[in-house]
Amino acid sequence: EIDAIKEDNVEIAADCAAWPCDCGDTLTASVTMTGNLEGCGLLDGDFGLKIGANDVTLDCATYEIGAKAQGNIPGIYNHNYTGFTMKNCVINGFRTESVLINNASGIKILNSTFTNDSNQGNPTILIANSEYGVIDNVTIVNNTRDSNSNDGITFDNSSHFNITNSLFKNISVGYPINFNAGSNATHLRIINNRFENLSSSTASKKLPINYESTSNVRVASHHTIANNTFNITYDFEIDFVNDSIFINNTFYTKLSITGENLTFYNNDLTTRGLSADSINNSNISSNRIRMLFDIKAVRESIFEKNIINDTPVIIPAGSQNLTLRSNTINNPNSTSKAGIDAISTNNITIDNNTIVL
Repeated sequence: EIDAIKEDNVEIAADCAAWPCDCGDTLTASVTMTGNLEGCGLLDGDFGLKIGANDVTLDCATYEIGAKAQGNIPGIYNHNYTGFTMKNCVINGFRTESVLINNASGIKILNSTFTNDSNQGNPTILIANSEYGVIDNVTIVNNTRDSNSNDGITFDNSSHFNITNSLFKNISVGYPINFNAGSNATHLRIINNRFENLSSSTASKKLPINYESTSNVRVASHHTIANNTFNITYDFEIDFVNDSIFINNTFYTKLSITGENLTFYNNDLTTRGLSADSINNSNISSNRIRMLFDIKAVRESIFEKNIINDTPVIIPAGSQNLTLRSNTINNPNSTSKAGIDAISTNNITIDNNTIVL
């Protein structure tokens, strides 16, 4: 290890190959922390730690890397190095990203907590121009800076990441998981996560995947979203998701979803229901739905074997080439007394459905 050199209160970072390291140091070998690293970010350019070699592992051993929230630099910064793993970390207080990964592959962020972020318009974790990584058993909580759009994890031109077994909680501004406008983000596996206690102001109530379309780029595609729990109390949307699978998720809210070539299977929406808006070439099957089931401007899609309680199936004008097959509709409770209410639709096949009034 080479100690950092301090001259006139300006910290000159150094390479570090064994703990202890100082704020701003560059890791050139794997290290295991034996104490906290605090007070980083006092000056612009004062990182928490930079990564300076391939296949480096940072094991924080549950110790904290903390900032004073004054400098405008990330907590952990990796540019160009593959095979980086960080695990067992507590990252707190950085004014920009807590972790910034750029142009890297084989990244792992494991068993770590990011809390009390003071990020000014920056995500807690930014993955840019990178591919093939794992984010597992991560907790992102208390991202509550009111005046900025602070996402939990943002992907920018990145693909083939697994986000698993993680908790997103108390995020009052921004999206838990976001794609930067105009960028590609494909082949994500979002599995077995929990989304809890998100403010009703959270980025127009859209999660977990957001992309505000500014071009014809098909940005959010080839995703698997499975076994997640969305324990929130307001309605939300998942927009511009294509060629993707939603399976075995639980939604304690109303969900509105748009996209094409979707498989939406065995999800539980028994609190507020589902609005399928502008869905094309998709299969919606074996879901449990209550209170609302709207099918708006949907084309070339199949709805089958769903159990629908306390609401009719409503198909407004604009939908065409649909098949409703083998669904069970219990107590539709509609003013028209209809179990299926189709208005000005074209080429609708209704086959073998059961309606219990």
